Amino acid sequence: VLTGMCGAGHLAKLTPRPVVAGFTTSVGTMILVSQAHRFLAVAPPPAGSNIQESLIHLAAILPETDLAAAGVGAGTLAGLLLIPRLLPSAAITAPLLSVGAATAVTTFCQVP
Repeated sequence: VLTGMCGAGHLAKLTPRPVVAGFTTSVGTMILVSQAHRFLAVAPPPAGSNIQESLIHLAAILPETDLAAAGVGAGTLAGLLLIPRLLPSAAITAPLLSVGAATAVTTFCQVP
């Protein structure tokens, strides 16, 4: 924020695209792996686990997946991806519609 206020934001353009792409991909992977246990409704990996340890934990605990919760997660993800393609004018509301539908399903169907 401070660099933007000082007008130094143009310095970010000096970072090579492959570096930005690699950084963005690694952050996305870390977020995906750290939230996968919520998607599958299983116990989280031990605190302080790295990505490899988290993936090994998820693979070991995969048979305990709550299929109803995973179905709601998959439906929400599908809504986030499909609504903007099927209804381009509703692209800005795709997250609201998807999360709203998931909330309704979990509330009325008592999905964990």
